[in-house]
Amino acid sequence: MTAEEEERVWQYILNSPVGIAALNQLAIEDFIAPDCPKTFYLNEEYGDFQTLLQIKCSTARGVSIALNYEEMRVIFNRFEDNIESFEVERISMPDKPPSIRLSEQLSQ
Repeated sequence: MTAEEEERVWQYILNSPVGIAALNQLAIEDFIAPDCPKTFYLNEEYGDFQTLLQIKCSTARGVSIALNYEEMRVIFNRFEDNIESFEVERISMPDKPPSIRLSEQLSQ
């Protein structure tokens, strides 16, 4: 994703109550931190109407004392200029592998 596309996605997220709700969920589970890089991916089939935000932290995190996650993904579904919905996927290898393979994983 180009810097311009990423900026546009951030604007959609920050200007939407649903986008803010997704960020709140990430914050509750401690995935908003300086050591948690964020990467955006566009769905090739839907273009920028469906965006995946991948967050990987240097240490496992989460709200459960029984299971922490290495990565979280948020899939944003957009219609026109509004985020209509989002889905959160929590990833803990090998117990819960990702349901969507990203371009970086396809080359492995």
